[in-house]
Amino acid sequence: MINGIELSPYACANFTRHEMATSLRSRNSFLANLIVAGYSTNEHDQQRAQLYAIDYLGAMV
Repeated sequence: MINGIELSPYACANFTRHEMATSLRSRNSFLANLIVAGYSTNEHDQQRAQLYAIDYLGAMV
């Protein structure tokens, strides 16, 4: 990221989900369905590929 802090795929997907859900309460909401994929190399996370789907309402699967 810009500030030099690495995010796990789950953290990135959760941040995106939160921003999508928050934008629903504004006049300029985001109307997009997203897929976030990544591979975590952090020793605290499970080292495997991760895939998250986020809909326009901010629901994450």
